[in-house]
Amino acid sequence: MTGDIANQMTGDNDPTHFLLSSKLFRPRMPSQTITRRKLLSKLDQGTDGRLVLVVAPAGYGKTTLVNSWLDTQTTPCAWLSIDDYDTDLATFVAYLVSAVRTCYPAAAQDSWSMARSAQVPEPARLAAHFITDLLALRDRLILVIDDYDAVKQLLSGSAR
Repeated sequence: MTGDIANQMTGDNDPTHFLLSSKLFRPRMPSQTITRRKLLSKLDQGTDGRLVLVVAPAGYGKTTLVNSWLDTQTTPCAWLSIDDYDTDLATFVAYLVSAVRTCYPAAAQDSWSMARSAQVPEPARLAAHFITDLLALRDRLILVIDDYDAVKQLLSGSAR
């Protein structure tokens, strides 16, 4: 067992038993970056809405841009890096809840319980509960899902 694995709960058959804690923290910034003032300004404008989607081909600096933008924010920020291995719905939701809990440790009890249940609910029902849990937070939250395109496998139904 490495120190990177966070034992989140008990249960041998629980897919959320071991979560990589490194996925819940912002990556280190490169030592030298180009400040993209116009793009940072666009991200600032996006905080008036509920969702900001940053889209560009691989290698264009999306992660670096968002990471540097978070340095300018006073709103609590949660980070989740996902990859192609995060195709199990229960594990994905457990990671989402764990990311939120880096800012609000007692948050999203319903979503956490549903992700741990033997029979994980349908994605739409689970999403509705997660949104309700987010709306119940006492303050605003910036939730960054890095490499969100990996979620397409979950949404296409290939993960079940």
